[in-house]
Amino acid sequence: MNKTITLALLITVTTPIASFAQTDDGLYKGKTPTEQTTKKEREFDSACVTNAITLREDALVVAFTKFASVQNSLMNARKADLIAALSKDTARQRTDARKAAWKEYRTANRNNQDELKKARQQAWATFKTSTSTCTGGRAEMSGDQSPGGSATEAI
Repeated sequence: MNKTITLALLITVTTPIASFAQTDDGLYKGKTPTEQTTKKEREFDSACVTNAITLREDALVVAFTKFASVQNSLMNARKADLIAALSKDTARQRTDARKAAWKEYRTANRNNQDELKKARQQAWATFKTSTSTCTGGRAEMSGDQSPGGSATEAI
């Protein structure tokens, strides 16, 4: 009796699994996975992606160059302000001037970092938009290094 119930239970549990494994959900539309991959490769436009990569990387270089230049200027201005603070007559004036120099630097530095972030995000958004037209989708794209993004681009 136990063997019959166990056998019946085994058949009941495994039948849907076996039938699920044999169904064709239309993913490959009668083609093997290898044929499907080959079709995607034929649709891929490497010149289009190459152009998108060039535009993205050029925009990132410009953004980082601007960031570094502004950062250099900010640090030199901070240095000059801190040195100028030492020439004040009283300790209170020196402290106030030093605090003002650091506050000005922090504000300008934060703005500079925000500008870099916006430029990076814009470069990646432009890249994603332009590559979406390269393959009729994003078949070749995977693994994102974009700022604040999820894993979608490796190129």
